[in-house]
Amino acid sequence: MDAEAGPSKPVLHTHDISSLLDLRTEFLHRKKAAVAQNAAASPLVNKSKNNILAVTKQETKAKDEQREARQARIRLNGEQLRKEEAERIRRQKILEEKASIYEKMTTGKSQLVYDDGSTAEFLVNFEQKKREIENRETEKSGSANIRDDERDKSIKEPLQPANPLVVHYDPTEDRGRMFGASHVPLPFMDEEKRQEKIEELKQLTEETNRNRAKRKKAIDEMKVKEREAINRLRFRKGLPPLEFSDEEEDKEENEPSADTVNLDEIPLPVESTLESTEEVPPEKKKKYGVREWDRGKVGYTRWITKQREERDEEFRPPNSYYSNK
Repeated sequence: MDAEAGPSKPVLHTHDISSLLDLRTEFLHRKKAAVAQNAAASPLVNKSKNNILAVTKQETKAKDEQREARQARIRLNGEQLRKEEAERIRRQKILEEKASIYEKMTTGKSQLVYDDGSTAEFLVNFEQKKREIENRETEKSGSANIRDDERDKSIKEPLQPANPLVVHYDPTEDRGRMFGASHVPLPFMDEEKRQEKIEELKQLTEETNRNRAKRKKAIDEMKVKEREAINRLRFRKGLPPLEFSDEEEDKEENEPSADTVNLDEIPLPVESTLESTEEVPPEKKKKYGVREWDRGKVGYTRWITKQREERDEEFRPPNSYYSNK
């Protein structure tokens, strides 16, 4: 019966459990190390959330930016190095040419030649320097003579103003605009100009009156249109139309204008030849009642006056006491 049931299960004792846990821990450590080694060796990485070795988009973008910046620095440094190398080669070539020329001069094999074809005995051509100084002096003297001629010419010619004279502001010009035609200054030396100015003022006055009448007519038409619009609106709402009084308009129409008034028809005031000898009686002052806080003061003042009159002369103050007051 026992043989048919199969082998018996192994029994774990207490001292075997600790060794089993140690074995499991060692297995996990080796598995983790193997996974890390495989991820580093292969280009493909398992980009899962639990994988700490996955590279994010931000990290990739930052690496690309760093790589581009490094390449830009490399290119810039390469250009600078090429420029420095070209400058060094140019200077070295110039120095070599100078050294070869100096060597030939010291040995006497060659001589320097100036632009004019003369041989150079010295490193500095003093004759050419002298000619340059003389040329500069002649140019200066020529320009000085030209300036002297221009100054003499300007002194001889009469001065002419470059711009026309400035017309100063006349404060009396705006008085006619502000106060009317009576304040417009008229020329009093030339009668013709005076009459021309008067005619001009009359024309301006007529034009002003025409403009005023035109403006008044436009205002009246606008008022009539407003009244008609209001009455139409009231008619649509079933209200009786408003009757506007034209008293003000009749008053304005009946009022004589400045052009229609005849100044000769206005009567002058009659001068009185007789002076009134009647004396105007003085107005009686209005008596007010005694205030509550003034009651008793009058009697007290009278009593003081009476005491002063009755006192002895020996105790009376001098007259200068009252005059100083």
